[in-house]
Amino acid sequence: MNVDLSPGQATFLDLPGTSVVSKLGQSAEIQPVVTLANVTGAPDACIASTEIYTTLLGETAVYFPANPI
Repeated sequence: MNVDLSPGQATFLDLPGTSVVSKLGQSAEIQPVVTLANVTGAPDACIASTEIYTTLLGETAVYFPANPI
């Protein structure tokens, strides 16, 4: 899914695991991609994070980069 955001905006994308794998025990690798547009006068910082919630275990794993893009 492509999402276009203006400076100061935020959003989230929800990808249910059942749309990627169909059987218990299967795994899949998902690579989120963030592409910044070259906008004159806009700040050069973008903070993109990834959160994975495992329903079966009730656990959340988060990746939040130390240096924004």
